[in-house]
Amino acid sequence: MRRLSVVITVVWLLGCGDATGILVDVRSPDLSVPDDVDALRFEAVADSGRTIDRTFALSGAFPHSLTLVPSDEGDTDVTLSVSGLREGEVVVRRVVRSAFQRGSTRRIEVILSRQCLGVICPDGVDCVAGRCEEPPPLDGGVDAGMDGGTLDAGPGVDAGPGEDAGPAEDAGTDAGTEPDAGTDAGDGTFRCDGETCRGLIVISELRTRGPDGATDEFVELYNRSGLDVNVQGLDLRYRSSSGTEAGRATVSSRTVIPAGGFLLFGSSGFSGPTPDVPDHWSSGFADGGGSVLIVAGGEVIDLVGWGSAVTPNVEGSAIAPDCEISCERKARATSTAASMSSGGADEDDGNGFDSDVNAADFVRRSSAEPQGLSSPLEML
Repeated sequence: MRRLSVVITVVWLLGCGDATGILVDVRSPDLSVPDDVDALRFEAVADSGRTIDRTFALSGAFPHSLTLVPSDEGDTDVTLSVSGLREGEVVVRRVVRSAFQRGSTRRIEVILSRQCLGVICPDGVDCVAGRCEEPPPLDGGVDAGMDGGTLDAGPGVDAGPGEDAGPAEDAGTDAGTEPDAGTDAGDGTFRCDGETCRGLIVISELRTRGPDGATDEFVELYNRSGLDVNVQGLDLRYRSSSGTEAGRATVSSRTVIPAGGFLLFGSSGFSGPTPDVPDHWSSGFADGGGSVLIVAGGEVIDLVGWGSAVTPNVEGSAIAPDCEISCERKARATSTAASMSSGGADEDDGNGFDSDVNAADFVRRSSAEPQGLSSPLEML
């Protein structure tokens, strides 16, 4: 068996003398070092509120591991975020929950996969198979990224030359009592509020004119997560290619997009199905270039530009004009206009591909398919 490339021991507080620990084994079947990931960040929060946040540069291929050792302060349960970084930016992240077992080392396996590359879920929310989902409880069954078995700590777990992070700093807050700004308490939905919604809701299809002319426009959103998301307060906005911005519609009442579901905005001249949002617009989108944005809590959570749109009015590079019939987000990197159309292999697989490059994320279709809350759910 190949030795782990990196084995680092992080001690919550010095003084634990037995074999108690959590060995975090980070693997990837399809990400490379350093082209995809050049560093790992480990963020751990114990049920006592104690925290660890450490980043380590990578010099070799996966797997890599880290051992967490508890303090003598009664730490038991722990929530761990493992992020893959590239040039200092988070490009992939997994979230798991585990617990210390006194006298033994518990092993958890965290899988970083290309399916989750660029899918950055809100804090505390895991990415599984390219979708944002709540991590299961400690004994909640099998998780694709976690093996809850145990192993004997033995030689090789506590690496002598590894880095000892020493005592963790006091974060100054009680992690167990802070409210979750993204949770709409009491109704089981996730509240879309600023950064908490980035990566969950994306623009999935749009057009700048239709059969009834230049004002026959729509914008469709897709919930690519595994959560039901309340988007009350979300704004749809338009930027011209020169950067002039104006509002187009607002979700003024409680509106929940189910996991794998859609939400439809339409102009006053829209000729398709009845939009889900009653707020319409009459001033249209320019065929030659512009961008649409969705804004939650004052934060832009998705941005799509076409034609002559340039930074900062586009993600990466713009979709080539035109979107006069339909520009649709891909289901996966290999999707084409044919595979996304009726009868195609990706027709019912949602619109969840997001590389942060609009030109790579969208295809131009020869027919539009606006979908909304009443449309069938589509899961990749």
